[in-house]
Amino acid sequence: MATFEAFVEYEINAGAAPFSVDLVNGIGVTPVQAMFTGDPPYQPAISDSRAWFDVTATLQVKRMPVVSFDVYEVLKQHTEQEIAAMSDPLHTFLHVQLPGPLRWD
Repeated sequence: MATFEAFVEYEINAGAAPFSVDLVNGIGVTPVQAMFTGDPPYQPAISDSRAWFDVTATLQVKRMPVVSFDVYEVLKQHTEQEIAAMSDPLHTFLHVQLPGPLRWD
């Protein structure tokens, strides 16, 4: 907890400056620029295991990453199961079956 508190104090101006953080979103875990919005900027609590701290905060994110428009078009037309079923045959074709210089190794 001391390292986190020092980061907030010295690196991000007591929580007032933006910082980079990896957040979970629809395309996985991606780095984003964020700022604390609360006052105080975060709420610490001892975890149930008593070995860690849980830190809760509200963040303002500059822009969450989204899939490209082309990927979005595919996602609208096909289910997750259909996309998963396509991936193995496509991988085999591109990396195993294509002859010589056309192969994507």
